[in-house]
Amino acid sequence: TGESSIVQTFIPIEIGQSNTSVSCERPTSVAIDGATGTMIVGGRKLHVFDLKTKTQASSSVSMVVYNNVLTCVVGACGRSVKVWDALSGKLLQEYSDLLPSTILHLTLDARKRKFIVGDSKGNMMVGNMLNGNKLRQISFLRHDMPITSILYVDQDQLLVTTGSDRKVRVYLD
Repeated sequence: TGESSIVQTFIPIEIGQSNTSVSCERPTSVAIDGATGTMIVGGRKLHVFDLKTKTQASSSVSMVVYNNVLTCVVGACGRSVKVWDALSGKLLQEYSDLLPSTILHLTLDARKRKFIVGDSKGNMMVGNMLNGNKLRQISFLRHDMPITSILYVDQDQLLVTTGSDRKVRVYLD
């Protein structure tokens, strides 16, 4: 497996300094110039960012999500979940051997205290964001084939999964 870029810091050009409080309220489009590392985010306002790589993962990363409560980036890497500090790019935690096969999808619950992962054999599990402990093995019907997506519906506290077996499953959290 090759190395993959995982955490990026965006520095607004118009401000000229790193400012983590800058937000692009409700962006409607994003454009990236790979040659210059410039990203333009548009909504009601237009923001221009320079791209600087802060860290790299040691193994292939299949999916990442941002946890705005803990200010970290959570990534699925093989059978593990890794947690990086969103500001420094430093690896904070690595939770290994969570599932029997490669983790393909990852999401967070409404309070951003739990991560939910699904693997290439249709298995799923729920883990604690702070220590990686399995909170419960999802013992509902597992998918017969790889998980293709996991969605957590915050307002209804529902977990929706789909698999290559062409099945959609809905679980109450």
